[in-house]
Amino acid sequence: MKTVEGHQVKDSLRKYLMAEQKGLCCYCCRSLTMDRTHIEHLKPRSSYPEKSMDYHNMTLSCNSRRTCDIQKQNWYDETLFVSPVAADCEIHFGFYEDGRIYGNDEAAEETILRLNLNDNALVQARKQQYENCLLMAEEMGEEFVLAEYLEENIDGNLPAFADMIAYFYAKGHFNSGLFETDS
Repeated sequence: MKTVEGHQVKDSLRKYLMAEQKGLCCYCCRSLTMDRTHIEHLKPRSSYPEKSMDYHNMTLSCNSRRTCDIQKQNWYDETLFVSPVAADCEIHFGFYEDGRIYGNDEAAEETILRLNLNDNALVQARKQQYENCLLMAEEMGEEFVLAEYLEENIDGNLPAFADMIAYFYAKGHFNSGLFETDS
């Protein structure tokens, strides 16, 4: 039965997870709002009922109908699922400049496929964020990209797709020297 206390507990849990995840979806790294999130169980409650109240099995996911936990449903495979809370999660994935994500191994490829992380709308949103960063790097310099796209805001949240921007930042895509022209 749903109770007022139950809703309060869920709201508190969402606040903790939101802060822990810096305001980003655990799977696609879209920006989240408190009213547009879903408490995701990494190991599904249907198959792992003993984990249903385990904090370390819970994350926040966006409410997209086309991607993330809605697509994942009750899928979980110990060898083919890259957990977003794994310490080495980032090394399993890479990005293309056109907004697509790719996997560096079979588990990452399967995770991308199962969560539909190359959905057209998601790819276009990532591409737009990448292009925004390129423009800002050209206009304001790479330090601006670092400050505005890779650092937490006053609320402790990161901008959408900070994982992708960090990937390209590390590869030097926003270096000021790339935009200098001969006079």
